[in-house]
Amino acid sequence: MDFPLFLNAFLLGCALAMDAFAVSVATGISDNEISKGRVFALSGTFGAFQMLMPLAGWAIVSVSVKLISVVGRAVPWIAAIVLIALGIKMIVGSFGSGGEGTAVRPGVAGALYAGLMTSVDALSIGPSMADLTIVPVLVESLIIGVVTFGICLFGFFAGRKIGEKTGRYSGLVGGIILIIVGIRLFISGVILH
Repeated sequence: MDFPLFLNAFLLGCALAMDAFAVSVATGISDNEISKGRVFALSGTFGAFQMLMPLAGWAIVSVSVKLISVVGRAVPWIAAIVLIALGIKMIVGSFGSGGEGTAVRPGVAGALYAGLMTSVDALSIGPSMADLTIVPVLVESLIIGVVTFGICLFGFFAGRKIGEKTGRYSGLVGGIILIIVGIRLFISGVILH
């Protein structure tokens, strides 16, 4: 793989990781006691989904371009609704339980769901790689996954620090971040489709 392709994959990975980064920061803010093992597992989940989605898109393009178009139109709306709802839940939870807030601690199913919702935009990258052979596609997808993993690790630890500073308002701050990301997804869904 030559340097321009590597740089393209790296920058693409940075762009695609922003939703997962926002969720990582919000989770770190709301749960500043999150274990390092859970941080690595969640970051790995986000990275894995970001890596697999371009591969899936690349594989599907040979089957049906129309399917990708339909899925691509619905996904931003669904992800926006989910993130806004989670943000509202975090904000409401921050005012309950004596103002201590509620930490977002996704289990395995929640982590997989969050990984899927933050990576579906990467599905649309696959068709743009249709003219490449499997090796460059695998390398680009791997770079995207590794970049997402690193960005999410940073997001969790930065969120934890912010959560320590915001204290009892951490659920409010995390919820606002998720709502902003959800609104951005909604607006991009309206503009792009």
